[in-house]
Amino acid sequence: MYSYRKALFIFLQQKKMCVRDFETLQIGLTADKEIVYQRINDRVEQMLAEGLLIETQQLLPYKHLNALQTVGYRELFDFWEGKHSLLFAIEEIKKKIHAVLLSVSTRGLIEMREYNGLTTRLL
Repeated sequence: MYSYRKALFIFLQQKKMCVRDFETLQIGLTADKEIVYQRINDRVEQMLAEGLLIETQQLLPYKHLNALQTVGYRELFDFWEGKHSLLFAIEEIKKKIHAVLLSVSTRGLIEMREYNGLTTRLL
């Protein structure tokens, strides 16, 4: 086992430059925040229409599992337990996804600015 780890470590440290007979074009996609937020809201509504509410009710006995500790499930579990209204749960889901998206997109924009060879396109 040790020899395998050592060999893998040595392999990963080797920095071989591959000569490629092509060039890559990296493209970063951007969109207005309002458009992205509306798409998120529409997607949440679509998931509810397709049975997310019933699914969470059936999964209530398993809510302690890590796989179910995600945005959407957590808020709907609270609804089923009577902690708040369905409308509040739906708005919380949307708000939390917006916050996550804002964090991720901010990091992405910083990386895009730092990478000189990146072409951006507005969706």
